[in-house]
Amino acid sequence: MNELQTLVTLFDNYSSSNGFVFAHGTRAFANLKTNEATTDKFLHLYEMDIVPVKQGELYLNLANFRGTFFMGMKSVISETFYQGNNDPSGLTYRFDKYFVPLYDDMTSFINQLNNCSEIDLTVSQITKRVNYMDANMDGYLIDFTANLDV
Repeated sequence: MNELQTLVTLFDNYSSSNGFVFAHGTRAFANLKTNEATTDKFLHLYEMDIVPVKQGELYLNLANFRGTFFMGMKSVISETFYQGNNDPSGLTYRFDKYFVPLYDDMTSFINQLNNCSEIDLTVSQITKRVNYMDANMDGYLIDFTANLDV
């Protein structure tokens, strides 16, 4: 198994162990797979760039990757995002229903990857997404680099 397959397998294994539907490929493919899914939790690993390391005339390391993944849940577009001080209590708000549990999932997954001996992961940006893609998912878009030559 090469380094790219190892990275994809790490994402796939986490997804199946934690109730997420996994999709790897283009955003269009992930969008279609999300619309066909019967579950509400998703982990999308989008296309990744290989970041080659050249030493002299040779490329000695092709195990560095730069990419983006999305962790999210299908949401209801009409739900109020956040319960402010003057908002009615007892209602379900998007922030509490989707973003809080996904934050815990996301940090758990990132920490799991960081503790994996096969990968050196660096997260460069985490962006909150609301009504993302056709399925109106709420979640987090994570930009990362990964070195599997550890």
